[in-house]
Amino acid sequence: MQILNCEQGSEAWLQARAGLITCSELESVFSKGKGKDVFGKAAITYMYELIGEQITGEPKESFSGYHTERGHAHEPVAIELYQLQHDVEIQNCGFIIGEKIGYSPDGLIDSNGLTEIKSKLPKFQAQILYEREIPSEHYMQCMGGLWTAEREWIDFISYCPSMPIFIKRLYRDEKVIQEIDERVDLFLNELEVHKQKIMGIAA
Repeated sequence: MQILNCEQGSEAWLQARAGLITCSELESVFSKGKGKDVFGKAAITYMYELIGEQITGEPKESFSGYHTERGHAHEPVAIELYQLQHDVEIQNCGFIIGEKIGYSPDGLIDSNGLTEIKSKLPKFQAQILYEREIPSEHYMQCMGGLWTAEREWIDFISYCPSMPIFIKRLYRDEKVIQEIDERVDLFLNELEVHKQKIMGIAA
């Protein structure tokens, strides 16, 4: 495991991620195809993206839109609220390179904890507050983060201005982590098959 202290969104951060599966895309990696197809459209699309980055060495451009900018604006407030409630200090972290994939945590806590912060629109925050559960679309990202960072727990933080903050702690589930490990291996093997065929055509 390697921890990089580059600023998230910076050129160094983008370069560190290039060609590497990241936890934010694990949902795509788990995309299943129809019938006997192991991988679905989302997985194959992501596979080609990584192949392009690996061959060229060029990372994809950092996307910036309304929701991204909204998240950047809200994250410091969410961090401050969390730190006040838990009497801890979140340590900044740029990017973590694990054995097979990478992860950009929103913060490190002591030696065993992580934070993952999401900025939500009011309707989604209302649903999260009512259900009191980590949304399924973020579960694999959090569990993958624990695997990559070699940590024991992660606090999922969902924030929306003028609404209560939602915080829930998720602990390592070794069975799920094993599933991620095996799926990543399948994905990487298939990626290499695709890549070798592409390189053979190019030659």
